[in-house]
Amino acid sequence: MGTAPTRPPRPPVSAAAALVDSGQAALVAGYAVHSEEPLAVVSALDAGPTLTWVNDAFSTLFGYGCDDVVGQPLGVLTTGPFRSSDESPHAVASIELRGSRAVSSEVLAVRADGSRFTATVRSVPSDSQPGSWVVSVRAAEPDTAGADLRASEHRFRALAERSPIATFFSESGLRLGYVNDRFATLFGAPVESLLGTGWMDVVDETARGALTDAFVQTLSGHPAEVPITLPDEGAGVRWMLVRAEPVTTPSRGAGFVGTVEDVTERRAFEGRLAYQAMHDQLTGLPNRAHLWATIAGILDGTDDDDRDRLALLFLDLDNFKIVNDSLGHDAGDRLLVETATRLRRTMRDDDLVARFGGDEFVVVCRNVRNDTHASLLADRVLSVVSRPVLVSGMTIHPSTSIGIVRAESRHTSAVELVSDADIAMYEAKRSGKNRHAILDRGARAAMSDRLNLLNDLRGAIDDGSLEVHYQPVVSLPEGRPVGLEALARWNHPERGPVAPDVFIPLAEEGGLIRNLGRLVLGRACADIAALRSRGGADALLNVAVNVSADQLPDETLVPFVAGLLEGLGLPGDALCIEVTESVLMSDAGAAAETLRRLRELGITVAVDDFGTGYSCLAYLRHLPVDFLKLDRAFVSELDDDGAAPGALAVAEAVAALASGLGLRSVAEGVESLEQARLLASAGCDFAQGWLYARAMPVLELSDWLTTTPVVAASSTAGAPEGTTLR
Repeated sequence: MGTAPTRPPRPPVSAAAALVDSGQAALVAGYAVHSEEPLAVVSALDAGPTLTWVNDAFSTLFGYGCDDVVGQPLGVLTTGPFRSSDESPHAVASIELRGSRAVSSEVLAVRADGSRFTATVRSVPSDSQPGSWVVSVRAAEPDTAGADLRASEHRFRALAERSPIATFFSESGLRLGYVNDRFATLFGAPVESLLGTGWMDVVDETARGALTDAFVQTLSGHPAEVPITLPDEGAGVRWMLVRAEPVTTPSRGAGFVGTVEDVTERRAFEGRLAYQAMHDQLTGLPNRAHLWATIAGILDGTDDDDRDRLALLFLDLDNFKIVNDSLGHDAGDRLLVETATRLRRTMRDDDLVARFGGDEFVVVCRNVRNDTHASLLADRVLSVVSRPVLVSGMTIHPSTSIGIVRAESRHTSAVELVSDADIAMYEAKRSGKNRHAILDRGARAAMSDRLNLLNDLRGAIDDGSLEVHYQPVVSLPEGRPVGLEALARWNHPERGPVAPDVFIPLAEEGGLIRNLGRLVLGRACADIAALRSRGGADALLNVAVNVSADQLPDETLVPFVAGLLEGLGLPGDALCIEVTESVLMSDAGAAAETLRRLRELGITVAVDDFGTGYSCLAYLRHLPVDFLKLDRAFVSELDDDGAAPGALAVAEAVAALASGLGLRSVAEGVESLEQARLLASAGCDFAQGWLYARAMPVLELSDWLTTTPVVAASSTAGAPEGTTLR
């Protein structure tokens, strides 16, 4: 801890003794002994003002023993204990002593342990003993507010100095009074050169203007935030975000305090996010959101030429699903990327190529003069896209259908323009694919009408206003009813009857076929349950319901049908599920599994329109089916004038095939007794068609079953036509 303080030799104290001997000294000494105020007697000796007496309160305040401090120079109270005998405190004593009057001095006193405190020292000259003073010492009350302020300032400065955020403040105007080291580092200049208005000489003109505007705004009492750029050797520039808050110093006026944050990396990250939000992840092309924004900008712009010369090419790759299904989605993705690359390289610099979704692309073409010009651009795209592509070791010959539309005054939004281009694209596909088509007003009207019809169909399915009619199925050759086929019918409130070959494909395109199928299944099961409950021959009737390609893979189909049968108390053999040949063969394995589960419920299965698809007889042998239905196209060739060449042979072959596989055969579209006779002779088991009855509502069917005579295929051989009874 060092050596103990060395006191100089105690000076003579004859003056103090003289003072003590006097009446004044006795008065002072008596007061001092009993006073709580720190008191001392100072005498002017040859060595200078010297402490010649102290009371206990004085000794306690300064931390000296009475014997230690008596004889010490007065300056010891403001300089602290001596460290060597060579040091003299008299030259620095700050306690004022006057011979004519009392004097008070505010000094920074020092205790024996070296600690400092503020004190008020009052010296009173002795009337009886010139050269002596009674000195009282009063320690100042602690300035807690000032101390807290100084501590706060110290903490702020320590924090600012070590902060990774550049910090600055001004107490008045645009002159900076403080900047930390980080601020100096960012601006590449020493701290001193940035103070005052020096910062204006360091930043470039653009940043200086932006900062000046921000600081002026702050000085007016409003917070400011402004981005600026600073030069950077590696990155070229770095982005800074300057924030400033107004502050007021009472003695100096308006100022501000602020920070400078390096946001270069954050801006880069935000830029990447913004890019991803507007671009397709697979191809890197602008996405649909980017497309909408671009078209809207042109349509809403003030340049009429830009609008009038705007054209869209809507592309849809032909047969893309085959690539996905046969080679896998990775191969499909590579084809999409290659198509995107070709489009980007082919189109002009001011054209926008966007991926619309799936296998669809849209090209926004500017400065298109007329339809001929637009067609030339589309021909260029067709040529480029159709070049062979090697994918997964296989050469693919892609093609695309392109719809063209040019902006007109009626196009008020991007959605309308793209929708018209989409309509034109479907026209190109219907015309044979791998070609382009310019929007036709008639096609647009037809598509609009189709959309309206689709909405009406959705409503009819939802409210149950679609009807289910039934066409009887009879046995051959007797003509006795054994079953029914349920057929959906739609009587539109404004258009009248809508043909099934119109609304069934519409339901498939619009994603309504499953709901439509469930409606028909539910209605058919309820009606057959009511008919069977009448007993007699009707108790053996069953009903056939067609199931579409979308319904068959539905995992809820079997539980739904099982619930219907259980709820109505129907046995499984009351229901027959019909599927077309093409549906069966599109995924024979999955179809077989669903049909197997249906047959476990006792339901029978029929192959509809047999002979028109591409069935494989090897598969047919293993499929869980019960009936083959000969398509009406073959039946129509059997007429009263004799069968067309080969027509009867086809009927005989189907009947023989069914019999050989343990199945039953049904002929559709029978319209004459001759056809019925020929089919019966060919070995067909059942028939249906207008010869027996048209499809009818269930109430009409109920009457028909009880009143209509049986039409037997053998009636031409004996009884008059139409007189054979059930």
